[in-house]
Amino acid sequence: MKRILIFTILTFVIKFLTGCSGAFLNPGYNISGNKIYFKKAFPNGTIEIPGADVKTFKIVVQPGVDEYSYNQDFATDKNRAYYNGYPIPGSDGKSFSFLNRNFSKDKRQCYFHGNVIPGADPASFIIKDETFSIDKNNVYKGATLMDRTSSLFETFDSSTVVHTANAVSVFDKIVPLLPGAKFRSLGYNYYSIDGQVYFQDKPMPDVDEVSFKAFNDFFSTTAEHVFYGDKIIENADPATYQLLPGPYGKDDKHVFFFEKTVDGANPKSFEILNINFQCARDKNWAYHENKKIKVVTREDMVNKKPCRQCNEQSIYFEE
Repeated sequence: MKRILIFTILTFVIKFLTGCSGAFLNPGYNISGNKIYFKKAFPNGTIEIPGADVKTFKIVVQPGVDEYSYNQDFATDKNRAYYNGYPIPGSDGKSFSFLNRNFSKDKRQCYFHGNVIPGADPASFIIKDETFSIDKNNVYKGATLMDRTSSLFETFDSSTVVHTANAVSVFDKIVPLLPGAKFRSLGYNYYSIDGQVYFQDKPMPDVDEVSFKAFNDFFSTTAEHVFYGDKIIENADPATYQLLPGPYGKDDKHVFFFEKTVDGANPKSFEILNINFQCARDKNWAYHENKKIKVVTREDMVNKKPCRQCNEQSIYFEE
């Protein structure tokens, strides 16, 4: 009787662990008997996929995705497509296919990372880059409708800024354009609408568009000011300002860390020692970000070895 009880308990445990709990299942899709499970890598847990057809169920191999990873995203059966273990609403499993690792479609709908692109027409659907797409009617950003016309689509600086007939996109922001508005790309994250200069989706007050120059995604200048994003860098002289590696810059009188002044730093002798830890020094002192390091020795000021790291208290060099 005792042996029968132990055997019954073991049988139940094995069924439980290999079935709905998923403890012995691989991450992603798994077929067990006449049921299909999806085991989540994080947070850990296993769900049964109700209604999935075992006979026609298959993993869809994505372009450029390794064998281990593709089992964790898309699958189809004769009825529908699945993403991360959940049915994609309105999908058609028989005609589902990948266009690239970001976009897919079937005869009914188009998808961005498994999300339905509302209203997208599969027959005329065209991918523009890693995020944007168009069809005969609209422009889409990911799974979001950006513009209700595809008559104009311009990209600038590797699609950081995208201009359509009625909108501008910068990163995750979409800025509507009024009819007849004049758009101009100013490089990187900057553009103008009817003479008003923008950083991303933020208007920059009192900026001279004619003299405006973008150094990179976050620093720019005009005849009167130097900017970090949409903020004026106080005391920075645009005539002599130079952008240094990382977030540093200098003019003929000051050194700057982002938009902040590095107090007391000498621009002529200033040197960056470790850009990853924001370590620097000049002929007088050593600095972490925009602050003086509290304890600096004479050896620290002349050490020619690579700087290992620093903080507000000390600076360290390779032995």
